[in-house]
Amino acid sequence: MIIPSTVRRYACAALVLSAALVLASCNGNSASGGYAKGDLFGDGQKDASPVVARVGGVEITQRDLELRLKEMPDDQKSQYAGQAEQRQLLRLMIGELMMAQGGLDADVTAQPEVMQQLITVRRMVLEGAFKEHVLWKDLAPTPEQIQQEYELQKAVHYQVAAAVQARHIQCNTKADADAAWARLHSGGDRSAFPYVAADFSRNPLSLQQEGILGWFNRSGFIGALPYGKEFSEVVFDWAPGLHPPVQIGGHWHIVDIMDRQSARVLSLAEVRDRIVDQLKPGLQDAARDEYLATRLKEAPVEYFGEFRPGSGRTAAELLKLGMLAAKFERKLELYDTLLEDYPDSKEAPMALFMKANLYLDTTGDMYRCRYFLQQAVERYPQSEIRDQAQFMLDNLGKVDFRSPRSIQELNTQPR
Repeated sequence: MIIPSTVRRYACAALVLSAALVLASCNGNSASGGYAKGDLFGDGQKDASPVVARVGGVEITQRDLELRLKEMPDDQKSQYAGQAEQRQLLRLMIGELMMAQGGLDADVTAQPEVMQQLITVRRMVLEGAFKEHVLWKDLAPTPEQIQQEYELQKAVHYQVAAAVQARHIQCNTKADADAAWARLHSGGDRSAFPYVAADFSRNPLSLQQEGILGWFNRSGFIGALPYGKEFSEVVFDWAPGLHPPVQIGGHWHIVDIMDRQSARVLSLAEVRDRIVDQLKPGLQDAARDEYLATRLKEAPVEYFGEFRPGSGRTAAELLKLGMLAAKFERKLELYDTLLEDYPDSKEAPMALFMKANLYLDTTGDMYRCRYFLQQAVERYPQSEIRDQAQFMLDNLGKVDFRSPRSIQELNTQPR
């Protein structure tokens, strides 16, 4: 969960005080009275770990230390890895405890800005925890969804270009290159490529890897060579093995093609994790939308004044404004307002259809596009847009299918 900087600054203290307020109301603790350990540390679970410090009657345990370390950003955790550093962490916690107790004694929660921070953090923690532990728990794309996404994307995003792996000996003169070539074929103790490269090559960068230039594509980048594109163009189609001196980029090179890989499409197994990561945000948004839609049916929302349905605009007006709006965010806002305030209007299925095309055209998000098209088909089976939405669902992802720019254009496309 990402917490805005204005909230993050006081998040730790706010959470401590929030816990204190809850327990104080349950246990009868007062701001000036005694403190229970749970007011300031812990996770509400039974703690039988050893006590490592006691401050004014409040115990700090080994588990409290571990939980406090867990709260820290990853780049700070390493600062408290050893035994001596654990003592520093304990002293830090003692200072935090005393300051938090001081806040309770001073009744800082009487300050409106402090209470606002407590309420904000509590709301954000509850929302984030509900998503993580309930709404999105075990949420994952189905094998069918993964396969479908793979088939849609493999022709563009899951291609591996042909590549070669090579090493070289770079010489400043033809004479040096010929001498190196002769040494490589001499059969002596120091005729192996790394030895010859060490004696003859004048490229300090590739020498660090015994002359190995690594893998590169045709016209690809080669870190050790400022003229890597020219080099790769010359040697890319050479057969595996050692090749006699050739002049490239103002130097003479002896090149050994060590290995090569043909262009291929990555297998589903190779990209499965990547596909899952790509699909999860769309799945999470869909789960959130479905949950909110269900809750809205159970507890309808009433708006008043300037916040009344459509902000005083009809569904038709909202749809027209959405189509005319220039910015992606503004279009979504208008379509979402229409769908929320006028879900039973004849414009609602068109709003879903336009949202689907908006995601496809602006972000290339095929998952959300398919989701909103499916919603248009399932929620509004009698609408005029149903056949067009189904047509897009059936053809989305085909190489020769071009997303329509308007409903008029869609109607002219051959079925």
